[in-house]
Amino acid sequence: VPTRSTSTSGRRWAAATTSSVRLGNSWRPTLSTAPVPGAPSGGGWSSPTILTLFAVSAVSLAAFLRIESRAASPVLSLGLFKVRSFTVPILSLVLNFSGQAAVTFLMPFYFVKVRGYGSAHAGLLIATVPAMMLLFSSFAGRAADRYKFRHQPTLGLALV
Repeated sequence: VPTRSTSTSGRRWAAATTSSVRLGNSWRPTLSTAPVPGAPSGGGWSSPTILTLFAVSAVSLAAFLRIESRAASPVLSLGLFKVRSFTVPILSLVLNFSGQAAVTFLMPFYFVKVRGYGSAHAGLLIATVPAMMLLFSSFAGRAADRYKFRHQPTLGLALV
């Protein structure tokens, strides 16, 4: 039965905490400054609250990297990022999911507040994206297996 030392467990909690704080504080300013017609302005990107959240996010990221670089058994081995075939797809995924999350969050506000659509109509319009993913994902998987196309994810992102 493997045992855990307290120092390793403490480092894992510290890494998880700093990572969570960083993620929360990097997305919160983006959501707080999203322009919604008719909503009161909170000062935008230069408001002290937003700048503080970004600063906390940067400090948390630095703390996470420091903890992980010194850990005997890191949550995320930073050496992986020296391998280009790992780093480039990960960066591509981060950009892809960040864009999708932003669009998924902001589109209902755009459709309802700006375009004047009802909630149900806006929901149906937004549902077309996952519906198309559902329809075309099996085709894309078979095409990738059959043709061994290395740049298929890049082409797919460009089309989206």
